[in-house]
Amino acid sequence: MDALQTVTASNAKSPIARTSVIAAVIALMLVVMAASEFLIAEAKGHNRLGRGKAASGGKRLQEEVDEEEDGPDDIQPPPGDVVGKSCKRTPNCGSFRYFACCHRVCVDIVSDPKNCASCGRTCRTGLSCCDGFCVNTKTNPRHCGECYRRCQPPFSCINGLCGY
Repeated sequence: MDALQTVTASNAKSPIARTSVIAAVIALMLVVMAASEFLIAEAKGHNRLGRGKAASGGKRLQEEVDEEEDGPDDIQPPPGDVVGKSCKRTPNCGSFRYFACCHRVCVDIVSDPKNCASCGRTCRTGLSCCDGFCVNTKTNPRHCGECYRRCQPPFSCINGLCGY
């Protein structure tokens, strides 16, 4: 055996080395799973509002989805006193473009998981509605742990916490 094989073989027998390798493999698997889930949802169109999609009341939700710079500065939620207000159509919910009249009640279609981006569009179990996107806040680096909590590069979002 040469020197590299000797060092590798002796380190592999160490419980600390095995634990470190196992931890690294688990971390890599979590990153791959998170990326896969996001990419599959993107490919199927589940994470995209699209350009100019209208809420059920006909008001435009977003003029353009900016994939690189979504966050609290991009969407200013309307005052909370509009949520739950009785309505007959979307304009009754005020002039806010992120509200719609769904089933005769004003809802925030930017954050309501039962009306995410449009009336009746429900986020799957485990996903949250952030900026009108159904996202997994346990793995999404733009919405880590909660909407708008962004992990700074090079950190990723693992189980709702920004880490490496």
